[in-house]
Amino acid sequence: MKGKKMNQPIGAPERLAIIGNGFDLKCGLHSTFGEYIKQILKTQDPNGFFLNAYHEMLTNQEFAEDARKLLTNEGIKPTNTSANDMGLLPSTDLDNFWVTVLLLKHEEGNDWADIEAAIGQFLKSPVVTHLLSWSSNRHAVPPVKNDEDKQAIVLISFLSNCLGFPAEKPDFLGFLLSELRRFETSFSKCIADQVNQDAYGYEQKSFKMLSWLTEEKPTSILDFNYTDHSFSHSEAMHVIYDRHIHGSIEEQPIIGIDQSMFPAADRKYEFSKTYRVLDATKRHVDQSVLSHRIKQIVFFGHSIGPADYSYFQSVFDYLNIYENNVEIIFGFAPYGNLSVDAAAHIQESRVAALFDEYGRSMDNQAHGNNLLHKLLLENRLSIHNYKNAEEMSYFEYRKLNGDD
Repeated sequence: MKGKKMNQPIGAPERLAIIGNGFDLKCGLHSTFGEYIKQILKTQDPNGFFLNAYHEMLTNQEFAEDARKLLTNEGIKPTNTSANDMGLLPSTDLDNFWVTVLLLKHEEGNDWADIEAAIGQFLKSPVVTHLLSWSSNRHAVPPVKNDEDKQAIVLISFLSNCLGFPAEKPDFLGFLLSELRRFETSFSKCIADQVNQDAYGYEQKSFKMLSWLTEEKPTSILDFNYTDHSFSHSEAMHVIYDRHIHGSIEEQPIIGIDQSMFPAADRKYEFSKTYRVLDATKRHVDQSVLSHRIKQIVFFGHSIGPADYSYFQSVFDYLNIYENNVEIIFGFAPYGNLSVDAAAHIQESRVAALFDEYGRSMDNQAHGNNLLHKLLLENRLSIHNYKNAEEMSYFEYRKLNGDD
């Protein structure tokens, strides 16, 4: 996606900063998907009608059967009057398919803030198979045999009566992609409104935070956030290039699944981040954030989840971290009610999982098996606490300590 080349400093980067949503959270934004969904529910379904209908369907077989009869137009009057309400969903103003998927996944005990996992799980589930059948044959509503059938029925009700899903020759997967783009645009606007209002002092805090990640060294930024750091243009910040790999609030953002979930020949592959970033190159081609002069990689605020492993593996391969003297710093900061030790432990587990997976991808498995040990032995890997970095900039810290 689109990046920004800075006028200063001249030269190649010596450091690569990789930042994720934890950066924005640390700087005061309410930028999780979970927070966004909560705001949507307050305005579009404050009485929880959608989930109430789903709960009724799960616990009341008669209710589910009546809802199915309504959807198949069998002309049978429901014995349960509330089923008629469920069949029409008249009391909800929810207007995006993926919001409803997140709600259902949350009810299953999953993290509703992780839409990328929800998309992948949904696309692989029997539920989407039911919906694909129904999209081409409106009478193909599944019989009520299990919870997945019931989930399909409540989603069919939503598609029919709330979203007005087209009746003639519908492209269901194309429809799901367009719904995802609408979700992205709405979520991006939510973030942009917070940044523009600066209600949480985001610009000042993020300036200070970023100064610690650059430490006055020529730096490229691989940015997984949608926020734009206009202050990074300053010569003092030493940022050469800032690439928003998944878009920004200035353009269409990207949400997607891991490319390994489906083969490229499967149309569902179009939901992967890799495909969608590739599609964005039709609009522009970005400068690379990588350079063989990079000697330090700094992570901060990124969950280091499997959906983004392919990016990190590409960086590690390019810089040949096994053979070359590249230092890797994984930054963290305590959040919520977590202690420093608890936050550090979470980061340690994520780092171990990342290098275990990367080691498996290496051609030389002996090198892959001992990579983490080698980095630790050579003091090239560390986990660093940036606890109060948003309160005092790196420049202020140096001045306070007489390091001008």
